Amino acid sequence: MDQKYNFTGKILIAHPAMDDDNFIKSVILICAHEEDGTIGVVINKPIATFTHEDICKQLKINGKIKDPKKKNKYTIFNGGPVDGDKMFVATINSEKQESGSCIDLYTNVPAFLKDVMMGIRKEKFLLCLGFCAWEYGQLEEEMQENAWMVVDAPLDEVFVGDPTKKWDLMSQKIGITDPCNIVSYSGNA
Repeated sequence: MDQKYNFTGKILIAHPAMDDDNFIKSVILICAHEEDGTIGVVINKPIATFTHEDICKQLKINGKIKDPKKKNKYTIFNGGPVDGDKMFVATINSEKQESGSCIDLYTNVPAFLKDVMMGIRKEKFLLCLGFCAWEYGQLEEEMQENAWMVVDAPLDEVFVGDPTKKWDLMSQKIGITDPCNIVSYSGNA
């Protein structure tokens, strides 16, 4: 199957009839959609929250810190079923936004977080345990089966608001006001 559309930086929402427990009412940020497959992270299923102080203690960061009042809180999301025991960081790379490949996925989380705590990195980010992956053409097949819907939302919306309400918010962006009215099949007349 030819990939005619690049989903990098797009938001996927699970169809209301999705029956895979890993993805029911999931909202996924697509980090890369390339010839060898697709990678994304679930952005609406929080599993833990840590304070700035918790992270500094864990990483043994001393010296200058960005948030001396230790008010910032950082949420960890269930990013997906692949490598669910490993932490990843998803962030927008503003320098690449024009080219379309604007999402960076970091695997060296301690170094990234240390830079955040020290004020070196200032971009918004998501912490995720695990990620989602599709082989070449698999995502397109699942979309033809109506498992996923694409939302072309501003990426800034990924990082703000109540994550548990993102599925409803993104559904409304594509005109779904009542998920009960959506059928899980398609056809031709």
